[in-house]
Amino acid sequence: MSIQVIVPGSPFKASVGAMDRLKGKPSDGPGSSIQAVEHGIDSVSKSSTPSVDGPSQDVFLPSDQHAESPSRDPPAAAQPFSFAQKSRLGGPGTSVAAAVVTAIASADQHLLAGEGDPKRVLEQQGGEAKRQRVSGPTDKRQVAAEEPSTPPDQPAGSDVSIGESPLVLGRGGGRPHAKKIVIDTDPGIDDAYAILLALQSSELELLALTTIFGNVRTPLATSNALHLLELAGRPDIPVIQGEVKSLKGVAKERIASFVHGEDGLGNTWPRPPVGKALTGSAAQYLVDVVKKNPREITIVALGPLTNLAQAVLLDPNFASNVGEIVILGGAFLSNGNVNPAAEANILGDPEAADLVFGCGAPIKVIGLDVTRNILMTEVQLQRLRDSDGPFGKYLHNASLFYLKYHVEAYQQNVIMLHDPSVMMAVIQPSLFTFREGPVRVEVEEGPFRALTLAYFGNKKWAAATQWCSRPSVEVAVACNVRQVVQEIMDRLSSPSPVEV
Repeated sequence: MSIQVIVPGSPFKASVGAMDRLKGKPSDGPGSSIQAVEHGIDSVSKSSTPSVDGPSQDVFLPSDQHAESPSRDPPAAAQPFSFAQKSRLGGPGTSVAAAVVTAIASADQHLLAGEGDPKRVLEQQGGEAKRQRVSGPTDKRQVAAEEPSTPPDQPAGSDVSIGESPLVLGRGGGRPHAKKIVIDTDPGIDDAYAILLALQSSELELLALTTIFGNVRTPLATSNALHLLELAGRPDIPVIQGEVKSLKGVAKERIASFVHGEDGLGNTWPRPPVGKALTGSAAQYLVDVVKKNPREITIVALGPLTNLAQAVLLDPNFASNVGEIVILGGAFLSNGNVNPAAEANILGDPEAADLVFGCGAPIKVIGLDVTRNILMTEVQLQRLRDSDGPFGKYLHNASLFYLKYHVEAYQQNVIMLHDPSVMMAVIQPSLFTFREGPVRVEVEEGPFRALTLAYFGNKKWAAATQWCSRPSVEVAVACNVRQVVQEIMDRLSSPSPVEV
C-alpha cells in the first residue's frame, strides 16, 4: 500500500517508504523531505486497527509502548518549549517542525477518514464501530481516584470562604456517584452544546463555569455562560470570569465571529442574562475548588488554557489536588484549523498550553484528529429541533450559522461537534482510544507556533533535552464515532437528564 503525505499548498511530500525510515527500515521511495525527524521520532509503527465501519485497515499509529505514569507530585517549574532552541529532536528546529507537519498532514484520511473526506465519516456513523481501551498508567490513576476523600462539609448552594475567593456550589449537588466537574469555556455554539449536554447527563455534577477568551472575548464569554445557565433553569450554578489576556499579557485579537457569529451564539442575540458573575478570578476559584475537593474535581477545558496555567502558577499543589483535566485542543495526527500547524485553542495561548501539559496533573487531551470526524448532519439537526429535548430548538437555531460556515469552508451540510465530543470523553471515556506520552507546544513566533507534538515511544535518548522528565499526557487518537454522535443526540433529545 502506498500513501502520499502532502501538506496542501506546500512542496513537502513523503511516502510510506519515508515513514518506514522513521523505524529504521529500508526505504522503497524517495520521501526525503521528512528525513529531518529521522533521529527524533522513531516510534511510528504500522498496525492493523479497526476502522469505525467494521473491517480492519492498515493505518499509521505510534508504537504500543507507553511512557511511565507521571507522579502526582508537581514537577519543577516548566520551561517554555521551542523547536528552534538548542535542545531539539536531532536536527535543526525548523526542519523538525516542518517535517512533523508534513508527516501528519493527511492522517485524518487514513486514521479516521477525517476532514479530507467528510462523506466517508458520515458513512462510518452508520457502521458498526469498535472500541479500544489502552491499559497501563491510566489504571494507577483510577486506583488513586478510588481512594476515600473528605466530601464537602457545606450544603449545596452555600458560600465557603477559602483563600481569596468565595467557593460557591450549585444546588443539585451531592449525587453519590456523579462526577464533579468545572467547565472552563468560551461559548461558542459548540460550547453551548457541551454545557447543555453536561446538564442533560446524570453522570455529571456541574459545579461552576469559568470563562476565557477564544471564540469570543472574555466578557462576552461570561455573558453567554450566564445566559446558557439561565436557559437551562440553573442560575444557581456560579460563573467566574477568567483572564482577558494570555499568559504573556497579549490581549485577544482574533475572534471566531465568522464561525460562531458576532454574539458567539449564531447571531441569535439572546436577551442579556439577569445574573452576574462572582467576584474574584477564575484561576483562584479553580485553586480553591480542587483544594476543597482533593482529587475529586474534573476540569473540562474547552478554550485556551490561560486560566489553568494561572492556577498552576498560583498553587504548587494544584496539579496534585485536581482529579483530572480534560482538554479540547491540539492537532497531533493532522493539520490545525487556524493554519496547517496550529489549532485554535492552543494558538490562543501556546505558553499556557505548554505549561499545563507539563504540570504533572492527570490530563486527557482530545484534538482535531478526533473531534473533526464527529459530525452532526443537517437531517440530525432537524431531528434535534423536533425532539422532546428542552434545548433542541435553541441549539438548532444557533447552529444554522455554524452550519453555513461548514458548508462554505468544507462543502458539506454538517457541523463538527468539537466541544460536546470532549464532554462525552468525560462522561464515557471508554468510547475513546488514548495513547500516553509527553506533549510539547511550540512557543516561538513563526509558521509553527502552537504546533502540538506528542511522543509515544520509550527510547532512551543519548543527550538531555527539554523532553526529559516531562510527565505523560493521555492523547486521544480514535473514538467510536457512531456511538459518540448517538449519545449526544439521545441526551440532548431527552426531555430530562439521562439516568444511568
